[in-house]
Amino acid sequence: MTQVGDLNRFGFRIGPVSDSPQTRNVKIFMGRQQVSWGDALFLPSFVGGLESESKRLTERLNYLEYDVLFAGANLTEIHNSLLHGNAEVFEDENHWERVALFHEFMCLNEPETDVFRAFLIPFFGRLYLTFQCWDDQEKCFLVLGVVDGSEVTPYYLIKTLLDVWEHDEAFRAYFISILSESPFSAFRWETPPITRDTANRPFEFVLLNSPGLARKPDTNSFADYFTSTAGGGVSWLHVRLDSWPKYYGYAPYKQMH
Repeated sequence: MTQVGDLNRFGFRIGPVSDSPQTRNVKIFMGRQQVSWGDALFLPSFVGGLESESKRLTERLNYLEYDVLFAGANLTEIHNSLLHGNAEVFEDENHWERVALFHEFMCLNEPETDVFRAFLIPFFGRLYLTFQCWDDQEKCFLVLGVVDGSEVTPYYLIKTLLDVWEHDEAFRAYFISILSESPFSAFRWETPPITRDTANRPFEFVLLNSPGLARKPDTNSFADYFTSTAGGGVSWLHVRLDSWPKYYGYAPYKQMH
């Protein structure tokens, strides 16, 4: 299985379960403990959830927003309050849910993530990842006497979440299969323009039917160069990088410029 991240803090072990590139065995680890069941997951859905979680972390600039609520409490007390509520801390149930959602981590509405609860908690100037697993005997999340917390940084968490799909062979095979199974004899692959402000937007692309590109490849003209052309002149795989959509064919992407 492929390991992603540091299992002592937060990471994954990912491996194949069948010949389908869309299904993977995923084990999630926090604080050296496997917190998920390790069952087969539908890869596109899971990857989309990880991307959304990384985006949420990127947009959460102030982890101390509710810090005053937990003044004087230790890490275990804060964790239990976020998970179970505490009338001495929260104004009402809506207040509790709002604060808990702010601190929640890896709640992806997937079977693998429904069996644990995890929170990101600032404590004495550092950020800690706390977690606990569903108690199968009691059929609930217990109030814990001691909670272990792993010190993390937002950068580490975001990088680990993105590394799952950036470095996973099965996902690469799945993405390539989308392109190779296209019904077009030749196509243009276009993505939205990317700026510093839109770098965290969910990835998307379109394939444009371009039968005029279905010609015998010219392996010589650009053999020594990375090309940035439109692809109409020389028959080869072209990738164009530009500051404006000069040759874009998909109108909605043109209008984003």
